[in-house]
Amino acid sequence: DLGFRYVRRQPGTCFANMSAVIASELLKLICSALMMLATLGGRDSARSLARMGTTNVRATAMFAVPSVLYTIQNFVYFVAQSNLSVTFYLVTKQLAIPMTALTWVLVRQRPLSAEKWLALCIVLVGVVALGWKGDTGTQGNTILGLASILMGVFLSSVSSIVMEKLLQDSEDGIWEVNFQLASFGLVIAMCTFYATEGAIAFEHGPFRCFTALVWGCMGLQACVGLATAVVLKLTNAVTKVVAKAFAMVSGSMMSRIVFQEGPELLSPQFLVGLTATTAGTMMYSLGAPAACARCLGSGPAAAEPAGKPEPDAKLD
Repeated sequence: DLGFRYVRRQPGTCFANMSAVIASELLKLICSALMMLATLGGRDSARSLARMGTTNVRATAMFAVPSVLYTIQNFVYFVAQSNLSVTFYLVTKQLAIPMTALTWVLVRQRPLSAEKWLALCIVLVGVVALGWKGDTGTQGNTILGLASILMGVFLSSVSSIVMEKLLQDSEDGIWEVNFQLASFGLVIAMCTFYATEGAIAFEHGPFRCFTALVWGCMGLQACVGLATAVVLKLTNAVTKVVAKAFAMVSGSMMSRIVFQEGPELLSPQFLVGLTATTAGTMMYSLGAPAACARCLGSGPAAAEPAGKPEPDAKLD
């Protein structure tokens, strides 16, 4: 996000938001194809792709579902950004944490312990503190903005859980799965781009105003997408939102250093957000006793790994 904001502020930057999605999906597709060739070889890679398009057509087509959901989610988030202030948008967007946990419990039929619910609440307090910048006004239709952000949060939780199930149920390797996801994502992004941009899209194409710096930023976005798929395949959607919340700590620090935005690094607001997010993440991953022992640097839980994790965490 910081890299995207940085390149957006460079002189001469005029590419559309959907162009960034196209570039990111294209780079994910290329990277996945190269990794398939490196790990499987040319012949086995060709066989795997042929199997996706012939014998496993239904399973392959299912990967279009999260791609469509993500496309709709990005659209409603854009509507929310246009009608709410930055602070209001960032704070309400953190409802994705409890929404994802609740949806995951209902859909996957796997309970979360009271300790983990408490950890998620602590993480939520932390990210809200990090995102709070003081401006809670609106700049458009408040009802439309709130409805859009709530729909986006719901779609985010559903799409993450759908993708988690598809990834974990798939017999294909992680690179084959990423190849399928990137393929559908690229097609949907291209269709959306040409449908929304009109004549400009046909005249200049999707990569107008792309520089080496922009491509580098898109490469980072592609790496994030690939890493997200790995997290969902090996853990679950709730773990993903917890990890994403923890990443907001470093994002807030870099935002203050690079753009002079967000809370001061020594302000009570930032320290509360940092402490709550870190403590909640450790509590969710390790459990309260182990997290306390790690923080204190003493006790048997600090010297030895935590016991077997609960099934809902899947943190092997």
